Amino acid sequence: MPDMEVSMSLQLCADELGDHVVRQRMANGGPRSFNGDTKAFIRRLRQETWLALGSFFTDKRFYAGGPIPARYLYSQDNFRRVVSTPFHAGIDLCYDLFQECEIQKPICFDDEAIDWDIYYMLNLLADARRCRVPIHLQPGVMVVYFKICHGLRVPDVKLDITHMIT
Repeated sequence: MPDMEVSMSLQLCADELGDHVVRQRMANGGPRSFNGDTKAFIRRLRQETWLALGSFFTDKRFYAGGPIPARYLYSQDNFRRVVSTPFHAGIDLCYDLFQECEIQKPICFDDEAIDWDIYYMLNLLADARRCRVPIHLQPGVMVVYFKICHGLRVPDVKLDITHMIT
């Protein structure tokens, strides 16, 4: 589960942004509910991220086989990836990762109205929605999926939640 290092990273992110910046951006119509309490915002973000990872990966398998180790799933790196991935850039990265891992189209796939890669990506996004992953976390969770379930290397990211509050 989440460790003290992650909590400290989030607090450092909030400190870097400055409490006044977070308040101002959220007051100007940020996509997430914010009542002016930065610490509560960070606590809520941390909690919903752990819940999103847990619910999405419940029925997924580790790329090396077997269940996904909790220490690997709930790592600081995965947390940082999930909260720091903006929607559009995250979907683009997921598509690139899909191409890299060369997931083969099943023989039974015969839908000529949509390409296999688009179909797969839409289904992955729908799976995140079914697992009640909040929309602002879906692309990050999907990137972690390619890392954990397909063993792909994903680019490192610096903790940055500004896309959620701008």
